[in-house]
Amino acid sequence: MKLCNNRSSISNQSSRPLLIVEHLTAGYTSTKDAHPPTVQDVSLTVAAGELVALLGLNGAGKSTVLKAIMRQPQLAQITGVVRLGDTVVSGLPTHRICQLGIAFVPQSGEVFPSLSVRENLSVGNPRHMVRQQEQHMFTLFPSLKEHVGQLASTLSGGERKMLGLARALMKSPRVLLLDEPSSGLAESVLQEVCDLLLHLKREGMAVLLVEQKVRIALQLAERAIILKRGSIDHQIEDPMTQDTSTQGLSRLFFSPSESSTQEVRASNY
Repeated sequence: MKLCNNRSSISNQSSRPLLIVEHLTAGYTSTKDAHPPTVQDVSLTVAAGELVALLGLNGAGKSTVLKAIMRQPQLAQITGVVRLGDTVVSGLPTHRICQLGIAFVPQSGEVFPSLSVRENLSVGNPRHMVRQQEQHMFTLFPSLKEHVGQLASTLSGGERKMLGLARALMKSPRVLLLDEPSSGLAESVLQEVCDLLLHLKREGMAVLLVEQKVRIALQLAERAIILKRGSIDHQIEDPMTQDTSTQGLSRLFFSPSESSTQEVRASNY
């Protein structure tokens, strides 16, 4: 797979942070319960034209960070501050955060299965902007144009992922939160997603990526953040230099005392 080996040729448009997350704590149960929060005291930034990868083992809290930024209703407790540039968005409802310029694409892709591709793209968008943006989406996702009148329920898994991405991009967001985009994709479709993310970075979008395929994420990202048990363990400032052998990934996620027994698990990433 060619993957994203032209990352170093992209000029990083980063200046000051566009997405700022400070001391984010979130969980799925109320504070009266004995269970600790799923995510605890997470602080991070993403600048325009930058992709930051949020990595960790299953259950580390990666997806919860994205949901907490968007104030998803299934979370029972969210504290901390989230800013989009100079605007504080924490405390706002999900739809308002989206309107201000943060888009979230969950692992499922979040499409309406009973609607056509065209109807999915138009839902929630002003009529005057739909046609222009629709044509732009068909340029970014040529396969969707071939299925424009087709129900989303009849699309392949990869096509539904593309449609979910296109729906998020219809509003021209400044920040994209992307949860496990490679899940279930064929290699050819995965290459399209990698190429798209590189294009979005060139256009100045800030991307926070949760991805289980660590080798891919490290090639895409300017920085990587490693979560362990809901908190930031460490950051990697130059992911392209990271050792992605099985032993290297084992050291990335496990302590020295654990590494020798966890190499098989690390090889899956």
